Amino acid sequence: MENKINAVLKSWYLLEAIQPKELPKLGEAIEGNLFVHQEKVPKIKPIELSTRPWEIHILNDDRKNYIQFQYYMNCYEQWQLTEKLRLHFENNDEMHVKDNSKKYAYTFSVNSEGKYIEGSLFIPFVQYLLKEFDNGYNKLNYGKILEQYEIICRKVEQEAIAIFMNGVSEDKIRELQYQYNKYFEKPFEYSYHYLQITVLNKNNQNA
Repeated sequence: MENKINAVLKSWYLLEAIQPKELPKLGEAIEGNLFVHQEKVPKIKPIELSTRPWEIHILNDDRKNYIQFQYYMNCYEQWQLTEKLRLHFENNDEMHVKDNSKKYAYTFSVNSEGKYIEGSLFIPFVQYLLKEFDNGYNKLNYGKILEQYEIICRKVEQEAIAIFMNGVSEDKIRELQYQYNKYFEKPFEYSYHYLQITVLNKNNQNA
């Protein structure tokens, strides 16, 4: 009986864990008076990897406030994930409504000096599960898969620290993407990257 209960609990935990992570809400802006350039800045927007936002968005008062840049990588829409899962499970039912909510494959943070913030890398579990599906659904051991995922996340975190040792750049981000692709689901055909900018005061409150 206890084994059955544990199996049910693991199943519920796995179901929760495979939910994709949503991109933060779009449309809000940060007031321009916080920056040297005096222009309003979208809190989150698409970004080209060649852009170096810490060289553009410089704070007026870095004694009072600090800034953080959050990269959301390989973003996609929910219907793309649903379509992939339907294909894997051979579900041929017609999709009547496409869910256009935006999700991300992984995320990490950068400080005002263009340095990686250690421990900020986060990769949703569903990205690992999708990769494992490609290796054979029937071979998955759900009793160990979460443990394997956590081990690999720690490994990729160490890779990120080494890659970004001398700062974040387009080339270095692509190096991280290469490491990511070894263990996690590769980007969908139509995917894109977003940047979230957050200005905080020294008391850890929004500026």
